[in-house]
Amino acid sequence: MSRIILEHVTKRFGDYAAVNDLSLEIESGAFFSLLGPSGCGKTTTMRLIAGLETADEGRILIDDKVVFDAADSTVVPPGKRGIGMVFQNYALWPHMTVRENILFGLAVRKIEKADQEERLRRVLSRLQISELVDRYPSELSGGQQQRIALARELVTGAKVLLMDEPLSNLDAKLRIDMRVELKQLHEETGATVIYVTHDQIEALTLSSTMAVMKLGVMQQNAAPSEVFAKPTNLFVAQFMGHTPMNILPATIQGNSMQIPGGSLPRAASSASCADGSQILIGARPEELLLGTTQDERSISVRVESILPMGYDSLVRVSVEGAELTIAADERTRTVDVGDDCFVTFDDTQLHCFDAETHERLG
Repeated sequence: MSRIILEHVTKRFGDYAAVNDLSLEIESGAFFSLLGPSGCGKTTTMRLIAGLETADEGRILIDDKVVFDAADSTVVPPGKRGIGMVFQNYALWPHMTVRENILFGLAVRKIEKADQEERLRRVLSRLQISELVDRYPSELSGGQQQRIALARELVTGAKVLLMDEPLSNLDAKLRIDMRVELKQLHEETGATVIYVTHDQIEALTLSSTMAVMKLGVMQQNAAPSEVFAKPTNLFVAQFMGHTPMNILPATIQGNSMQIPGGSLPRAASSASCADGSQILIGARPEELLLGTTQDERSISVRVESILPMGYDSLVRVSVEGAELTIAADERTRTVDVGDDCFVTFDDTQLHCFDAETHERLG
């Protein structure tokens, strides 16, 4: 068991609450991501779990054992919490070889030499870095250094791994390769992983569960598919996705919604709204269709710019002072900058939010 529980945890720096009344449960063996923009509290949360920061309020349990409790001043030091940490900068000793870096923690714990060598052999084989064992960090690529940092924690047998944006220093292709490796590594070890990132794609592809944070407050905690498909509020909706969700104001009128440039059939999620209600509707760029034909779900727009991205293009259009971004198939796109055309909405894919609270409707 490596379950982690946070109960009403708060951490303040002066008058600023970096983490504010956070409660969550991370199941044993989960790959759990903390996602959000810079300053949202995700790294502070991870450091509180590790014991590198001390909370002002609340309680933290690891493996059903209390490691922090503000009520009775219980504070278990980091070295006794049974966790491993992988940092953004890898934190390898430059004067030590790969072998020495990996075995350093075991030597400090006075593990027998034969056990050290067996653990080293297994982790080198698992991460496919056996040929690097006698090199120094300065002789390694970024991806190789990342593997060494992972190996150093895995060799200790830690059942909980904390990773603070470990791929942010890698180039785009290597990040993709390392995502695959991290996912396979998690499946092989069964360790509980807490992964801090601001990259939505990393969180979506790696996580079994994830939490989105804003200004120290958890906004949503669910499976990645649910966070993407049913964002709990406007912040989560616009933060998730490769390209931000389009948001338009709408007014409920009978069975329709009046939006800039026209009207759309009323979305099912707005069923509780009275006539005249002001709401916000959201549609991801991939959920909109750009073309030259019109129907009851279309509005007339003008193309302002086109950003080719290979197979797709991001097409920016304007309508009555509002702007929309559409992901258009570059192989079949028939419009160009300056053209008047139509954007068609899929009413089954629309996301509706309260105009005042920004909470999801329906």
